[in-house]
Amino acid sequence: MRRKHLSVLLVAAAMVGCAGLDAEGLAMSSRMRESLGDTVRDARIRQTLDPEAARRPSPQIGIDAPAAISAWRRYQESFRSPPPAFEVLGIGTVGR
Repeated sequence: MRRKHLSVLLVAAAMVGCAGLDAEGLAMSSRMRESLGDTVRDARIRQTLDPEAARRPSPQIGIDAPAAISAWRRYQESFRSPPPAFEVLGIGTVGR
């Protein structure tokens, strides 16, 4: 009988704790709402090489055609004959 009371008490304490955390989370969300997504936008801006490239008609300097064709052929060949797998420092071996 005591175990039943103890488990009910623990469940009740957990529910009260969760309610407290939820109220705290609601209070924090109003402050966080103002800057929501700023980090993602900043990261996207930093990863963009040239944000104005779409407005200019001139092409960007990049990889030349022969190098691109060679890279594409090596990529396609890697599926026909993949490079051999090897173990690094014995990872994946069974101890003896």
